[in-house]
Amino acid sequence: FQIASVWDGQWHVYRMHAKNSSIPGVSADAAWQVWVDGVKRVDVARVVDNSTGIWDIDLGANMNQGPAVAGMHVWWGQVKVWNVNPRW
Repeated sequence: FQIASVWDGQWHVYRMHAKNSSIPGVSADAAWQVWVDGVKRVDVARVVDNSTGIWDIDLGANMNQGPAVAGMHVWWGQVKVWNVNPRW
């Protein structure tokens, strides 16, 4: 997956799933998945996570990852957040 492929001036759909360990620091049942335009690009599962929750979502944080040109812009469309499995 080339990150430049999403800097093409088109809209893209990102879907993310994050799950903390059921027993922080002990249970190997944490997970993180990311889909871009319907294709799973990240799939990390069965790991131990020390977090006790997901405290925030920083949309647009660390935005210095696009092409090296002046005037980089990001437009957000619809944003939805679930605290249960949306059954994608």
